[in-house]
Amino acid sequence: MDNLSQQPFLLSMKQAAKETGDWESYETMLQEQYSAFKAYLYESCSSDIPAPVRYEFLQSANYEICSIRLMYADKIRTNNAQFYRFWAMMIVDTRRYINAGIKTLDFLRKCPPYLVSNPAKTFPDYDWTASRNDLTEAMAGVFLADVIRLKNGKTPSFAMLIRFVGNFFGIDYKNPSQDFKVVIDRKRNQTPFLERLIVSIKDKSKKRDAKKN
Repeated sequence: MDNLSQQPFLLSMKQAAKETGDWESYETMLQEQYSAFKAYLYESCSSDIPAPVRYEFLQSANYEICSIRLMYADKIRTNNAQFYRFWAMMIVDTRRYINAGIKTLDFLRKCPPYLVSNPAKTFPDYDWTASRNDLTEAMAGVFLADVIRLKNGKTPSFAMLIRFVGNFFGIDYKNPSQDFKVVIDRKRNQTPFLERLIVSIKDKSKKRDAKKN
């Protein structure tokens, strides 16, 4: 994988901020280079490269395009508002393309190896039959116990954790921090679902002990 900062499309996105003349030529050139850049990203993230490496590469590409936006957006907007609209749309389209790859690779690096080796095998369909708050409470307990790590050793954010589990059950967590706050800020009966789990395990254990006797 080459140095992203030297890719023609990214260099032209920066160079556009320094130009005040032939904007139409820049639009044509950027459109051509964008297609080449997408092909480059696709080839660089071939299936022969481990998913975590491809994931980090696309994260770097996302960082590069975000940096360009932060550094040059105001200057281009001032020089030529019409060209800025095109330039900003190129930023949006590039990030959309990169983020689609990131989401796919994020799944591949987290899912069980047997699913990667056997793409025809899919997750069974599951439904969460307890309440949304119950799931939030359960994952808040796991998160606060600090017992899950990413492959790089870092602790996932609660948002990352609850969205991953929510996606598995088809539950959309659009504002995980608010869901977390609702559970944590309870004044009474703070852990009803976790207490039900404890009772269920103890009850099962008692029944097994009774059968043994």
